[in-house]
Amino acid sequence: MAIGFPTDQDPIVLDMATATMAYYGLIEAKTAGRKIPPDIAYDGQGNLTDDPEKAMNGALRPFDKSYKSAGLSLMV
Repeated sequence: MAIGFPTDQDPIVLDMATATMAYYGLIEAKTAGRKIPPDIAYDGQGNLTDDPEKAMNGALRPFDKSYKSAGLSLMV
């Protein structure tokens, strides 16, 4: 999602993924052999997972409770 507003000085711009992590983050974690945070993704059976490969066959949670929500609130 990308939103921008012109101002008298610098524009206000937000460019973000609507999921807790961009899909590329899963690819990076899988390639590096790292786990992902335990509360952001589901496997193919709908169970929370910290395994990026299982998350690729499941789903990422929408948004999170951090800066993304604050950024979207600012833009709205």
